[in-house]
Amino acid sequence: MDPQKKLYFRSHLRSRWINLFKKNIGNPKRILVHRADEIGDMVLTLPALRTLLQQFPNSEIVVWAKAPALSLLEGEPGIYQRISEGLQPEGHFDLMVDFRESEKSLAFAQKSRIRYRLNRGSIRMKNRKAGHPHEIETNFQVIAPLLTDSKLNSANLVIPPRKQDQADLFLQRLAIEKFGIIHIGAGKLLKRWSLDGFRSLAELMHQKYGWDVVFVGAEDDRKHVEKIQSQLNFTTFSFIGEGDLLAYAGLCKRCEVMVGNDSGPMHLASNLEIPCVALFGPSERKVFGPVSVNTKVIHHELECNPCDEVHCITPEFPCIARITLAEIEAAMDDLMEKKS
Repeated sequence: MDPQKKLYFRSHLRSRWINLFKKNIGNPKRILVHRADEIGDMVLTLPALRTLLQQFPNSEIVVWAKAPALSLLEGEPGIYQRISEGLQPEGHFDLMVDFRESEKSLAFAQKSRIRYRLNRGSIRMKNRKAGHPHEIETNFQVIAPLLTDSKLNSANLVIPPRKQDQADLFLQRLAIEKFGIIHIGAGKLLKRWSLDGFRSLAELMHQKYGWDVVFVGAEDDRKHVEKIQSQLNFTTFSFIGEGDLLAYAGLCKRCEVMVGNDSGPMHLASNLEIPCVALFGPSERKVFGPVSVNTKVIHHELECNPCDEVHCITPEFPCIARITLAEIEAAMDDLMEKKS
C-alpha cells in the first residue's frame, strides 16, 4: 500500500477508536487543529479554520503546523496559541481536528487523552471512488460533524497593519507606483516555468503596461532573480529579504497583477482577490487550484496528470513548459479589462 494511503488508513482507525460510542462533542474547552503542510495548503484551510473559530468562539483553539504556514495566522483573531510543527502541544485537548495528519500528529493522538478526533484521511478514503473534491470542500467535510450551520465562512487573509506598513515603506523607499509582481519559485522543479519565460514576462509588463516589476520569493530564489535582472535593460526590484509572508501579502494588495507558479505565494495572492495569473504544471488543479474569480489559471492538462511531480514521462517537454507568454498576456489583458 502507498505510504500516504497507509497513513490515512491508520489515522482513520485511530479516530474510530477515539470516537467509539461518542456522537456529540458538545462545547469543547480546548481544540487542537493540525495541518502538516505548506503555505498554499494553509491558505486553502483558512475557510474551514475560520468556520471552526466561529462555531466555538469560547474554546481555546491551538493551531499546530509548520512554521512558514503558521506565520500566516498572525493576524487571525480567535486563535489561542500557535505551535510550530517542531514542538509538541501540551495539556489536554477535548477535540483534535487533523486537516493533514503526519506520523507526529498520529503519535500524539495515540498517546494523548483526546476526547474526540476528526481527520482528513477518513474523508479522502470516503471520497476515493467518487473522486476527490476541491481541497476547500475536503477541509469542510472534515469539520462537518461539528457544525450547526452548513455554510462555509469566507477566508481572506488578515494582514496586520504593521505588515502592510512594511510593504508600503518598501514601495515608498524605491518610488514604486504601478507594478506587477513575479514569483519564479515553486516547491518542485516540474512546477517551475522557465527563467527565460519570466524574463520575457518582465519585459512585457514594463513595455506594454508601463509597470515597474517586483520579483518576490524565498532566499533560494535570489540567485535566479538576479540572473533575470542582469539580462534586462531596465531597472527591476526584488522583495526577497525585505519582509515575511504577511508583508508580501501587503505588497500584493498594492500591485496591478501577480503572476506565479503553482506555489504558496500564488495562493496567497489569489486568496486576497487581487488580479492573479497562476501557472500550473503537474498538480491536480481541480483539487488544489485557486478558486478566486480574479485568478486566471493557465494549465495544459495532459493525460498523465496528476503525477508525483518528480518523475516526468515527457521530460523533453513537460506540461509547465507548454505555457506560452501569449497565454499569460491574454490572461493579464482579461484581468485588466475586468479591473477597469
